[in-house]
Amino acid sequence: MGKKTGLDDVADLLHINLFGGFPKKMTEIVGENAAIMLLRECSKESFLVALSQSDCKLKPTDEIRALAEQNNYSALFNYCYRVLERVGYIYEGETILDSDSNYSMKVTKCPHIDFVKEQPIACNVCKGMKLGIFEAIYGKPVEFETIKNMAQGDEYCLSVFKKPAK
Repeated sequence: MGKKTGLDDVADLLHINLFGGFPKKMTEIVGENAAIMLLRECSKESFLVALSQSDCKLKPTDEIRALAEQNNYSALFNYCYRVLERVGYIYEGETILDSDSNYSMKVTKCPHIDFVKEQPIACNVCKGMKLGIFEAIYGKPVEFETIKNMAQGDEYCLSVFKKPAK
């Protein structure tokens, strides 16, 4: 990894806030169940709004849709983590095709593990990001279920994504 830039410092700060301070304070204010829902939904909505902007600095929605049409779900899932990898938060995982409409995402090295071990509800920020990306692609809600979670003591994280019917 090269020398950090000002943008890297901002990405670091956002990561620390989104996965550290924000979930902790939100839980104190509204309780754990409400915090889980708010973290997931706010994160999802942020991605939906960002991806709908014509001048969005994130990868354009058409490129994301093209990856989905090519069934390149590995690239889509990895999209959530690339920015964090750039500033030193390492991610390792794989996407597995379970059937024509079901995909599993297995994460063996979580870039957020230092935060989510203490605040497992912070995983909902990531879940919301993925939901936002997929809802931007399909234009409707998608099913995304977490089966295993390293923050809860599992050896790896495993989530299942179901493509919506056309």
